[in-house]
Order: sequence, then structure tokens, then C-alpha cells
Amino acid sequence: MKSLHLVLVLAVLATLALLTPSPATHAQEHTAIQAQVANGTAGATPPDGLQVTLHIFDTAGGVQTLRSTTNPQGLSAFDNVPIEAGKVYALSTEYLGVTYSHRFDPSQGNLNPTLQVFETTRDLSSITFDSYLWYLRNIDGAKREINAIEIVSFTNRLNRTFVPNISQPSAMNLLRFSFPPHAQALQVDSDLPQGNVINVGTGFGLNSPIPPGEYQIAFAYQLPYEGEGFSVSKNLLQGASAFRVLLPQGAGVVSSPGLQETQRAVIGDAIYRVWEARDLGSRSTLSIDFSGLPQPSLWQRIQQGFTEGSYAYIAIPSFLGLGILALLAYALLRQQPQPAIADSRQLLQEIAHLDDLYDSQALEEAQYRRRRAHLKHRLASLMQSQESGIHGTTPGNG
Repeated sequence: MKSLHLVLVLAVLATLALLTPSPATHAQEHTAIQAQVANGTAGATPPDGLQVTLHIFDTAGGVQTLRSTTNPQGLSAFDNVPIEAGKVYALSTEYLGVTYSHRFDPSQGNLNPTLQVFETTRDLSSITFDSYLWYLRNIDGAKREINAIEIVSFTNRLNRTFVPNISQPSAMNLLRFSFPPHAQALQVDSDLPQGNVINVGTGFGLNSPIPPGEYQIAFAYQLPYEGEGFSVSKNLLQGASAFRVLLPQGAGVVSSPGLQETQRAVIGDAIYRVWEARDLGSRSTLSIDFSGLPQPSLWQRIQQGFTEGSYAYIAIPSFLGLGILALLAYALLRQQPQPAIADSRQLLQEIAHLDDLYDSQALEEAQYRRRRAHLKHRLASLMQSQESGIHGTTPGNG
């Protein structure tokens, strides 16, 4: 794990080196650098005998490393260091199992950089959630699926690095996040310097050490739903100074005893309704109900029914009037021939599609009513002809 942490630090620093523009000409010199490794935990002594590495990255992606060891005052000396504008210089060390790094620029005269390390703690209460944002940014009514992002800003307010404990699965001590049941395609991103995501119950945890300071984590997922809504409980083990839910305007309603609707927000070209709770204590739970979520249109339900192999048109006549419903029911009970079913299905599809066009204001009312009446007349005539055929009437059998 030690080597993995160092590799991650080096990879980030190398990327920074590639992104740093370099001048057309370089004036190189050599000088001594004396780095100070300071213990940021109050009352702690400077680390003695700690190995410190100086990484020098050039714009071509190459890296030169120099190593030194701290003395009892926490000083680490590097002699004859090549100084060149455009290169990236960074210090790194590992203290109590946690990797720390610091970038500096000696070409600007910084020849005495300070690399800060900290004592560690297992006290998870040192981590507080400043802001918790649940952003339901896109709701696909056709698929009944929500594209959700949760963004959490949190702070380690102690002057010690929190180190998680995952040695005992039944008593793991780490930063945890929950997401709704049935969530799919989870993606996690964070600005923490190292660590991994691990599954824990109804969510995930981070086994990352958390040095003092402010950080963010964002995780995205797809959330399928059934019907017009669902209920979920959000467990906030660390509490939150502010918890907000953002839902696109017109895409449903949020209700919860602990949430109040506030001023609406504009993100890009979309308007979002916002519900908020403040000053939530540790181990808080919010029961949240979503209702009135977008649903598949009539035309989409027909298409889904055909895709799934079901006869969706059987449920549609309730939209067309009791007279046609009676004709369809009679014909279906008599098991009309398959070609006739195909013809009636096509007419029903055309009527449903026409309704969708009108609902989306793609058709004027007069044109819509005229075309719909024509289709209904064709459907009624088709059903009457099927009824005559079922009775077995043929020419000459008057």
C-alpha cells in the first residue's frame, strides 16, 4: 500500500508538470534546498529520521528524484539541486502510514519549503459535513429513471489526520455514504489524496486518510422507479450544516417532515425546485417522499408493450369511448382473425400518437379533432365488419 500511495502522488505531480507551460529558453543553475518537515499537530515534536523525497518533473514527463532524511529539528537538506524555470518541484514523505506532499517553485526563490505532516486519530467525529446536495438533474419519464448526483463538502476540523479502521468488518470506522436501494452504475470522485471505495451495507465507504482541511466528494448513479413516486431514507451519520434536494421544475414534488421548500435555483437553462434542512445532528435520518414523477406517454407505453410482447392495445380503448370499448371487447372475446387484430392495433397506435402530438402542442385543436374523428370512424367501421364476419353472414345467406 505504501508504494501505491507514492505512485498516486507521483502520477498527479507528473500530470501537473505536463500542464505547466515552459519558456522557450531555460537558464539552469544548481543550489541547495533545505526543506522543513513540520508537525501540524499541536504539541507534537518534529519527525526525526523521516525520509523525504524531492521530485523534479520536466515538461517531457521525465522525473528526477533526490532523497534526504530529517534531523531532530525536522530539517531535510538537498544539495546541488538543478533549478530551472518550467519544471515542477514537489516534496513527499510518509508519516504514520499516511502520504503527504507539497509542491513549490524554487525558481521563484522558494528555497526553504515546508512540508506539513500530522499525528493521526480514529475519532470519526472530527469529520463534519458542511453541505450535502442531492441533485436529481435529469428524470427520464419514458424509462422511469433518474440521473442523480450527490455532492458532499466536508471538513476535518482537528489538527490530526483521520485514519479509518477497516480491520474488523463488523465494526468498521470510516466515512460512509448511503444511496437509495436499486441504484445502479455508481461513480465516485473525490479530491482526497489517496484511498479506495468499498461497499458497506446500503452504500459505500472511503478508506482514505483525511488530513485537516476541506474536501469534496461527488457520486453519481442511475435510479429506476416504479409508478409515480417512491420513498427513501437518507442516513446522515455525520449530520450536515445544510442538506438540499434539487428537483427539476415540473418533474414532481418532494415532501418530508424535515425539509422546507426554499427559493428556486437556475442551473444552466433549467429551473429547479429546492428543499432544504439545516443544522442536522450526527446520525440524523430524513424520510423523503417523491411523488408526481414523469411517466411514459401513451405512445411510449404502447411501444414498450409491443417490445415486451404484450397486447398493449387491450388497455387503450378506455381512452376512446364506451362504444368502441364494447366493440373491442366483443371482438376479442370472439377471437377475431389475426389480420384484423393487426389492423385495429395500427389504428390504435395512430390514435395514441395523435394524442401525443396534440398534448405536445404540435397540432392545432381543429386539425387534431378532425383527424381523430376520422381514425375513430375507421376503427368503428373495422369493428362492425369484424362483428358481421363473426356471425357468419355471407352473401346469399340473407
